[in-house]
Amino acid sequence: MAYSYKQYPGDGSTTNFVFDFGYLSRTHIHVFVDGVEVPFSFLSDFSVQVTPAPAAGTIVEVRRMTLLDNPAVDWNDGSTLTEADMDLDTIFNLYANQEARDYAEASVQLDSEGIWDGRGRTTRNFADPIGPDSLVTKKYFDDVYTPELDGKVAAAAAYAAASQASAVASASSALDSANSAEDSAESLDEFLKRYMGARSSDPATRYDGSPLQVGDLYYNSTANEIRVWASGNYWEKATPTIQAIMGGTFNAPIIATEGQTVVPVVGGYDSPFIIVWVNGSQIEQPEIDVSDGQNIVFTTPLAAGDEVTYRAFGAFRVANEGPLK
Repeated sequence: MAYSYKQYPGDGSTTNFVFDFGYLSRTHIHVFVDGVEVPFSFLSDFSVQVTPAPAAGTIVEVRRMTLLDNPAVDWNDGSTLTEADMDLDTIFNLYANQEARDYAEASVQLDSEGIWDGRGRTTRNFADPIGPDSLVTKKYFDDVYTPELDGKVAAAAAYAAASQASAVASASSALDSANSAEDSAESLDEFLKRYMGARSSDPATRYDGSPLQVGDLYYNSTANEIRVWASGNYWEKATPTIQAIMGGTFNAPIIATEGQTVVPVVGGYDSPFIIVWVNGSQIEQPEIDVSDGQNIVFTTPLAAGDEVTYRAFGAFRVANEGPLK
């Protein structure tokens, strides 16, 4: 129960408001609309009028605010103690105490559990937070926190998009690797069809039983020579140089320096007939360029201490010796 104020909801049409608490002077009565003091006029001792009518949704408050600058009665020695003066002084103290209690009752209070209780009321006119234990106002939330949160959400969305793009690129790379592996398998299969290894006599077909084709090779272990299937549908002996090349040894490992990209090949090679290894792993195009017949050019610079080995093959021609007997 309030002793010094009355509140009413504004509706846009009501202008007259009554109250039932006493006061010492009409100057002690004030009217507020949503916390802002407004002018008014007295219709009677306990009725006031506000024009224009307060808008719908506002709170109209009629409040007594007793002036506390000076005491209500100034007592003097030898003065007559009258009932009116005593009543005035008592009422003055009563009103002051009532107003103090009303302010306290309407304020944030500490409950029995030591928790501040806002009693269901909203707040206004609070400053921005200054520390981790400060309360955050709606203005601060809208002006500071929300833009920061939007920025973090945008950054997270961009990161998610980049991750998705990376995943798509990885999937594409995996597909390319699979295709490259398939191509390598096909190349190996084609090589195995072309070169049939060591035989004691001329083969009549390929390993898989398919017909021989011009350019097919095998090593005749009886004659100790390489033979090639010629266009005349007969086996011819290849030039002796290919045997020395095919049977040669690997070069001594070349120890790379940091950032080295060019490795010279002693004696050169017939491009692109050279096989290259780095630290025991075979390196192929486009990781290397073996087009000049003199050097191995690496696309990615080597690291200090990398071991480079190679095996170079010379191009050969078929000797014009006619059919083998």
